[in-house]
Amino acid sequence: MVRVTEFKEKHIEAAAALFVAAYGDERRHVDLLPARHEDPSAIVTRLARLTAKAPAVAAEDGGRLVGFLAAIPAEGSKVIRRGVFSPEFAHAAVGPDRAGVYRAMYERPAAWAADDRLVHALAILAHDDEAVRAWFWTGFGLQCVDAVRPLTPVAGDGPAATGFEVREARPEDIPALMPLSREHELYYQGSPIFFPKAEPEDDEAFWAA
Repeated sequence: MVRVTEFKEKHIEAAAALFVAAYGDERRHVDLLPARHEDPSAIVTRLARLTAKAPAVAAEDGGRLVGFLAAIPAEGSKVIRRGVFSPEFAHAAVGPDRAGVYRAMYERPAAWAADDRLVHALAILAHDDEAVRAWFWTGFGLQCVDAVRPLTPVAGDGPAATGFEVREARPEDIPALMPLSREHELYYQGSPIFFPKAEPEDDEAFWAA
């Protein structure tokens, strides 16, 4: 079972090896890429420098490193908000469910959204289509997915299907609706969605209207 933890110095060599293996795969597609990046010692140095000052997480399966994710804070400009950037050597995932490993890691770094850092970017090796798909479905370039179902009763038993009443809301429902709405808005702002929305409306007069 994959467990996501804080990235520590003990993870650096294994993390460098994960990137070097991915880079070797990329060189088989683009042989003009320099061979020097297949030297783990060079990557170890870069990762040590990066993770010493930036938030990072590690994914382990049975004590073996199967992924890591780090990022550099970016201060932004007049046209781009503050955010973080993860270079191609600062993340990797291996195993039969790479997308799942990436998603699990991205759920952890709430520090990415601290201090209003809401623009997140990653560099991905060009021919790593699996990683591109994984990050796309994690929300990088994908705004939303609409699902369609027929207007038939929900099948099955239990509270998800029975035992409740659907009716128009009334003024006496306001005390119950307000905290539900607030939690809904805050959910979108947190990890792993990081979707900035307006502050929830706590004014009872607004809800009454």
